[in-house]
Amino acid sequence: MNKKIILIAVILSVVALAVPVRAKWQSGACKADRQKFCKDVPSGGGAVHKCLEEHKAELSPACKTQMEKPKEICKACKSEKEKFCKDVKPGKGAIRKCLNSHESELSDECRKAMKK
Repeated sequence: MNKKIILIAVILSVVALAVPVRAKWQSGACKADRQKFCKDVPSGGGAVHKCLEEHKAELSPACKTQMEKPKEICKACKSEKEKFCKDVKPGKGAIRKCLNSHESELSDECRKAMKK
């Protein structure tokens, strides 16, 4: 019985890793804004993010809020990023994953920003 549970857990983990993580503008608060302002911009290399930033004044309030979250984390966790993640290449949530791996060592301000 325990072997079956472990096997199922392993299979589910592999499946979860195989499912691509969708960028914040492909779903959620910025999906409509992306379609409206950046539909011809190809994904990758930060091009969509740059396009949305160029249309910041025109974005929906929900998308603006979603676009600000990483900036809040960056500001609140600046010293932790330099201490624990200085060699981590940005992209695909790599810095956030690095900070999460050091959760017990983060300042209260950084930890709060990460939980928002």
